[in-house]
Amino acid sequence: IQMFETNNRGIEKNLKAISGIFSETVNGLILEDRKGLKKQLQISVEMELKLANKKSKIHQTINSMPSDSVEASYFYILTLDYLKELAHTINYMAEPVFNHVDNNHKPILPTQAVELTQIAIELAGFIQMMVDKLYANDDAKLEEIFSEQLRVIGVIREVRRTLIKSIKKNEVSTKNSMLLLNILTGARNILNYSINLMKTQNDFANIMKNY
Repeated sequence: IQMFETNNRGIEKNLKAISGIFSETVNGLILEDRKGLKKQLQISVEMELKLANKKSKIHQTINSMPSDSVEASYFYILTLDYLKELAHTINYMAEPVFNHVDNNHKPILPTQAVELTQIAIELAGFIQMMVDKLYANDDAKLEEIFSEQLRVIGVIREVRRTLIKSIKKNEVSTKNSMLLLNILTGARNILNYSINLMKTQNDFANIMKNY
């Protein structure tokens, strides 16, 4: 039970951090806030390093667990893997955005700023929904989260479609379009890894009911 609760706290902490980095990175891009973007990049790098460090010490962690916690160990490892992927995804998104502003490339268009802000709000809402349901421990919560994931992916798809139309019309520069596509891919990957994380957490919760 202690491992399950520790797992949940780790999920909550990291998901909230990822949501914050995404929102602040989008905001920093819109405002061309080099200092703010550098801070978010540093936070994302530190998060990935901490999770990589935890992964490297996995054997020590497992060995310190009670002998009857084999299944708990398995879910702990899975959780750590998905959190590590999430941290890598947000870092992979934050770095090009910082470099874009740091190198004084053209700012994004006002319409693009509106679309990215919408995605940041949608993603923050989705992550908050997951955090709220983290301790619910029932299968119904997954159905709600799946539905919300599909809805937000639909929003991302529409923004991507609009961007591709703009690229074809030569309305946006190559650097800007590549940057925006990378942000959209990052948002979609965060959704997908988060879902895998919640499936693992739900399986872990079901196992814990037997203890």
